[in-house]
Amino acid sequence: GIVLAIASVFSNKPGSPMTVVGGEVGLLGEIRMVGRLKQRLAEAKRLGYTQIIDPEKYRTLQEVVRKVLR
Repeated sequence: GIVLAIASVFSNKPGSPMTVVGGEVGLLGEIRMVGRLKQRLAEAKRLGYTQIIDPEKYRTLQEVVRKVLR
């Protein structure tokens, strides 16, 4: 939420409000794995999020800005 909003402002690209990050974002922009990832992703889908940033697919916030934000 907050990290994607900040990335959206700095990249000047809008983000979807239905996007959630499925991991932690480090101070250098790396996206890290978290415990119980499968359960967290399933819960995000159940809550209606349509786009999930999976730390196995995206390693850095820069990748998210290039590939996810419009």
